[in-house]
Amino acid sequence: RVEMSDRQSFMDRYVDWHVEIIERQPIDILANLSWLPEPLAGEYDALWTEARVLRVARAAVRKGVALEISSGFNLPKRGFLEIARSAGARFSFGSNGRYPNMGKLEHSLAMARALGLKETEIYVPPREG
Repeated sequence: RVEMSDRQSFMDRYVDWHVEIIERQPIDILANLSWLPEPLAGEYDALWTEARVLRVARAAVRKGVALEISSGFNLPKRGFLEIARSAGARFSFGSNGRYPNMGKLEHSLAMARALGLKETEIYVPPREG
């Protein structure tokens, strides 16, 4: 059980966890980004402050990790994506692999269009390695 009664403290730990994964794990994409547990989900915009988003996005940029735009969860929200983009983040698209929405990327593509993402801002896996 995770302690969430102090929402700000939880979010600080949660951001630390995101940054630690980006910095220590051999990953190309950080998936399910910005998801919040149900008790906190209604406060998404207040809890994912610009400073918190920038910490995660800047770590991703430093390590060359793309941030997933999830069609499965419809996350991150547009404001989060705009802040991450301003920090130079690259993005990938995902559906979270759950039936019946497996492979459906409508939300991801809609966000990419709404943001006006350029080809250079979209993660493309290397051909080899």
